[in-house]
Amino acid sequence: MSHDVFISYSHADKVIADAACAALEAQRIRCWISPRDGLPGVTYGEAIVGAIKGSRLMVLVFSNTANESPHVLREVERAVNSAIPIIPFRIEDVLPSSKLEYFISAQHWLDALTPPVESHLARLAETVGLLLTRGKPPGGGSGSDGPKPRLPPEGEGGPGEPPQRLAPDSAGDPEAPKQPPPPFVPPPRVSISPPPLDWKPGYKPRSFPSPASISPRLPDLGQSPRARRAKLFGIVAAVVLLLAAGIASLWPPPERGHIAKGYGSMKPVEESVIPTPVLQNPTPKPVEENASPNSVKRADAMPAPTPPGFLVAPFDAETAKKARSACAKQLGETAIIVGGLGMQFTLIPPGEFMMGSPKTKEDPWPDEKQHRVRITRPFYLGIYPVTQWEYELVMRKNPSWFCRTGGGKDRVAGLDTSRFPVEQVSWNYAMEFCRKFTDLEHQEERLPAGSKYTLPTEAQWEYACRAGTTTAYNVGNSITTKDANFGFDSHEPGALGRTTTVGSYRPNAWGLYDMHGNVEQWCADRHEWHYYEYSPMNDPSGPPTGDDRVLRGGSYLERPVDCRSAHHEHQSASSERPPDTSWFRELNEEDPPPRHAPGPGGPPAPAPPPTPSHDSTPAPPDLHRLFGFRVARVPSSQ
Repeated sequence: MSHDVFISYSHADKVIADAACAALEAQRIRCWISPRDGLPGVTYGEAIVGAIKGSRLMVLVFSNTANESPHVLREVERAVNSAIPIIPFRIEDVLPSSKLEYFISAQHWLDALTPPVESHLARLAETVGLLLTRGKPPGGGSGSDGPKPRLPPEGEGGPGEPPQRLAPDSAGDPEAPKQPPPPFVPPPRVSISPPPLDWKPGYKPRSFPSPASISPRLPDLGQSPRARRAKLFGIVAAVVLLLAAGIASLWPPPERGHIAKGYGSMKPVEESVIPTPVLQNPTPKPVEENASPNSVKRADAMPAPTPPGFLVAPFDAETAKKARSACAKQLGETAIIVGGLGMQFTLIPPGEFMMGSPKTKEDPWPDEKQHRVRITRPFYLGIYPVTQWEYELVMRKNPSWFCRTGGGKDRVAGLDTSRFPVEQVSWNYAMEFCRKFTDLEHQEERLPAGSKYTLPTEAQWEYACRAGTTTAYNVGNSITTKDANFGFDSHEPGALGRTTTVGSYRPNAWGLYDMHGNVEQWCADRHEWHYYEYSPMNDPSGPPTGDDRVLRGGSYLERPVDCRSAHHEHQSASSERPPDTSWFRELNEEDPPPRHAPGPGGPPAPAPPPTPSHDSTPAPPDLHRLFGFRVARVPSSQ
């Protein structure tokens, strides 16, 4: 049987391949597609080889599954060896593997990444028709073996005219009278029902049109056995797909924490055995089999596509800096930006890490269950916690305990506290600061349209704090008062007994200061004890309901274990201090203007800490809570 086009596809893309075949044959372009055109008694491999050699073009339905299919690779290789041109018809936003890239990297691609699919099929038919009417397409040819479509004798089409395709009724009879072929006309739109789901680049629920919507619109091929087989096949395939979809919708989803029988149980991932640093697109690991049977299943069915340079923890400081620079270049931004009030923000590129802590770690809380999290979008995070000077300029208040008018003023007497972190701030007031600061930056046109300042999510905070580390702290599995300001309650050697100037200790790999100790930091999320058991893998933002909000990082009062990267506290969104103490000093017009902080060139050197004494000024009467925050810059849609 003579034909013009061989259609190569993977089994998962059969529906769209049948649609392409129907669109081509609607324009009288003869196609060979498996298994429809395989002859009885001929082996599959022999039929494929003969069909490829007997074609003038190959249409490759290219998707992620086709990218990994050895059958598709062999068919493409055979077409290249036979000098047959290939038209890749890309239906998913993926790049060819190294094996396929060797063969098709120089080909012109036809992308079908956006709906409606029928417009792309019409364009495919038009392109193939134009190439075939020109005879031998540019850069290609036909093989020397196998059957070839018969062309009119030289001169039949008139001087200088290209050879024409034969009508199907004369293809097999060399003595048939020469009928002038019909002129090529642009193909009509193939009426195909739109997919039931949004079809986006890289999104893989295979919601392509069913053969049932295509078969009634196939060209009239007469009463030949081939026409009857094509129509019958379309009807049967449509019925099978509808039945399969109905059964799948009724099938109950598996409970979280259970995996297929025969694969054994998954143990918690130990921080010390996570693999070496890589930049790759990882596959999510299975969850634990012994999870709570009452927990809701985790919503991580489809990981988001990963951009180039996607980080997977663990990674070192050099890798972090390179990824940050590459991400900034891709965004057209700088790695560090300076906003109003001289506030500095560093870019955090997307990546994946293990959030929470293993069960074997010291003093774990039940809401620290370790699980894999993927941050899919870059964001900017404040290099320092918000200072008293910055807060006072925006909010016209300074509620801090350790300021010149606060309850701990004796402990900071003679010290400039303008660069101390603001504390005794509720979650509500922290969000109000973000809203006011966003409005001010928009008014001054310093903040791009579509961006805002807000609190980071808990996942963003821990990802930024760890900076590629998998240890309990971003400085290792232990921490001392040389690394952070903490431990006053636990009588740690060298504990200051108060907050101190931001940036007084060494930063992590992202250049973030005070991620451990000094002042606890609000996050945007609500708190729920079992949220980690069902939170989504991609960009979790906390449970939808709950009265308390999450705090991270620990403070100068905390024990070392309470300053771990994975540790979190929770308090009411209105918590600042107990109701029997006064907080927030109102600024009137007679008050002197707030003291200006140093510029963005870097934090000032910390003042020499006083000799710690647990008998001096008492700690603030707030149940050992000093609530501060740091600001993130994100798109307004987040």
